[in-house]
Amino acid sequence: MILEASGDVAGALAACDRALELDPGRIELRVNRGRLSAIAGDAARGLDDLDRAIAERPDFARAYVNRAFVRWRLGDRDGALGDLDQAVALDPEYAQARFDRARVLHQRGETGRALADLDRGLELDPGKFRARADRAVVRRALGDLSGVIADLRKALVEAPADWPERAPVEALLAEVERQLAGD
Repeated sequence: MILEASGDVAGALAACDRALELDPGRIELRVNRGRLSAIAGDAARGLDDLDRAIAERPDFARAYVNRAFVRWRLGDRDGALGDLDQAVALDPEYAQARFDRARVLHQRGETGRALADLDRGLELDPGKFRARADRAVVRRALGDLSGVIADLRKALVEAPADWPERAPVEALLAEVERQLAGD
């Protein structure tokens, strides 16, 4: 998925199409194409690919995580949460499923459950600075300002210098530090 990482979604999608022509049974390729199709604006095709992948291999947690991504983009919040619940049930050690589910739970106001998923996800994959920043937001909602500061500081240390969210995270850190200091 080097092409996707470089921002060439169309190229990555074309590569998936070619690879699936050669090996139509590769579920991983179908899952990748489903996600890429949604990113490229064809959510219906993406959902179709992901539904087919899940029908062929219902134990593949990554397919559910990717279908949740497409459902979320389509506004199907309940469907996204159901898919993420299924992914975690299939693979409780799948950190990304927990991170994604935490975002959905937090947006639904289920901050306690969101925090539990972020805590467990960061135990499994402690280098995810984006998840650490997400946990800071959840901790803020719960009033844990010291936890917010610790998570944001660590996220800023771990994140690359060109992280697009660096400036807002720095601003939030300064705001919470002032708040904790009583200013």
